[in-house]
Formats: sequence, structure tokens, C-alpha cells
Amino acid sequence: MLRSTLPVLLIATVATGGCAEAVQGSRVVTYTPDRFYVRYVPWRNSTSDIEHQAGEICQAEGKQATLESAQQFTWLDTKYATFKCTSVATEAPGAAPAPG
Repeated sequence: MLRSTLPVLLIATVATGGCAEAVQGSRVVTYTPDRFYVRYVPWRNSTSDIEHQAGEICQAEGKQATLESAQQFTWLDTKYATFKCTSVATEAPGAAPAPG
């Protein structure tokens, strides 16, 4: 009995793991004003879509998005991508590169 129900439970858990993200799209959860993670279902949102979304969030603050980590526990499951908004490095006018 357990052998037949275990695969069904596993499939049901994976299938409903990203239920809200599968229906509503990616979800942004903020840690601090400069750090956040995005929960998304890879078959609905591509990695480039999520990177673009993170870039827009950080760009609103005049910063750029840097991916800190990405986790996915099973190949069908929800993926978590953690981003940090970092200052955009600007070069001073007339600055020369350091001798190397």
C-alpha cells in the first residue's frame, strides 16, 4: 500500500508546490530594500524573464541586479533566485586605467 501511495504523494507535492506561481506568475519577496528573492515556476517564467524583472526592480533605485543564489529542489519544482541591488560602478570623467 505504501509503495503505491508514495509516488502519488510525491507527484502531488511537486505538482502543487508552485501552485500560486503557476497561476499568478512570479512572486517577489523582499528581505531588505537591497535584497530580495523571486519565486517562480521555470516552465512558466524563463530565467531571462526573472533576471529582467530583477533588473527593473533595482533600476528603480538606480542600481543593478546581481544574482546571489538560485535553488531548485526538484526539476519540476518552484525555483528561488536571490538578488542583491548593487551600485552601478561609474568611471570618473577623464579617468585613465591603472597601469598593469
